[in-house]
Amino acid sequence: MAPWPGSWRADEEDIPYGQGLLEEFKPFVTYLIEEETLARSTTRRHLNNLFLLGGELIRRINTYEEDRRLSLKRLLDDSLDEQGGPLCRHAERGSDLRHYDATCKKLYTFRSARSRAHKFR
Repeated sequence: MAPWPGSWRADEEDIPYGQGLLEEFKPFVTYLIEEETLARSTTRRHLNNLFLLGGELIRRINTYEEDRRLSLKRLLDDSLDEQGGPLCRHAERGSDLRHYDATCKKLYTFRSARSRAHKFR
């Protein structure tokens, strides 16, 4: 995952934002690996879809400058819901789109559960 921010960047100022996205993704990836009983191929597919999601979020902050001013958590939370994630140019139809949205839904559910758990501490 370490090279992802470099792959996502449109310019150098995107790198720190991309690194921050990785930090937001890491607890979810840890959860997938350590707590879910997924086939290795399913875990790999989720990782591939997180890569796509990160690329779309970096594209979004370069398209809509006001989104760059959002915190990473806010941008991510605003981009995910129970239906899936933002439109992905690389998962346009069929099973690719279903898998991408499944990952985004799973990430949304994971983040929502963590958020609720933190409110009660």
